[in-house]
Amino acid sequence: MRHRTIIAAIAAAVVIPLSNAAAEDYLASIGGPVAVSGHAPTLNAGDGFLLDTIGGRSYSCEGTPSNAASEFAFGTSIVGTLAGDPDTLSGRPTGQMSPIVTGGIGTAGRTRVSFTPTQADRYRISVADAKGGGEEVRVWCTETTIFGGFNTSAADFNFLELRNVSTAPISGFITAVDYAGNQKIVNKPFTIPPLRRVDFDLHSEVGSGTYGILKVTHDGPHRTLRGRVSYYELTPWNSLIRRGGVALQPALN
Repeated sequence: MRHRTIIAAIAAAVVIPLSNAAAEDYLASIGGPVAVSGHAPTLNAGDGFLLDTIGGRSYSCEGTPSNAASEFAFGTSIVGTLAGDPDTLSGRPTGQMSPIVTGGIGTAGRTRVSFTPTQADRYRISVADAKGGGEEVRVWCTETTIFGGFNTSAADFNFLELRNVSTAPISGFITAVDYAGNQKIVNKPFTIPPLRRVDFDLHSEVGSGTYGILKVTHDGPHRTLRGRVSYYELTPWNSLIRRGGVALQPALN
């Protein structure tokens, strides 16, 4: 397969005409302005995007067709290509989750696919469907991991508060590493219903008198999972009062 380069960013997109060309792979990167080397490449079913990833972080790739009769859709089988023991991930179609990616009728939300690699690798996200005769699609990828800090010396009650602001459940994993590099929470699973908040007791999980970094991966679109570490104080009346908090931040896209 021939390789061409597409550099993709969260704030910009590339318009790609789809046609019945021979299958090709294209290099996609997160960060920096969109640039396509040479003339605009062509895509059809069977083509793919190659995205370099970091293990244990979450990603999302989406394509927006301009033709109302579009048949464009990504595949959900995402395959590693460079690791010594490459794995195959099952991507989650998230194009119909808010914020919706408008696509062709019957694509079942596969205009966007979200996934969490288990290891560092160059993964191939395939184009499963494309309308014959040519069409235009805007394509880009983002990292969806969110990060924050914790400090259980600041208060006796510390909670990680995660909010799902989308329209479907979001699942993922929580990891906490202290200042000495010790893993205090290792891939703690969670699922949050749409438009709901779930709180996790950090103090009990990591212990008192320690600080470090939190990492949260998930299977939703970019910025649909919001997080905050909040600090509470126990009043003489045995109620908790929030005394402060720090919001988790998205990865630098």
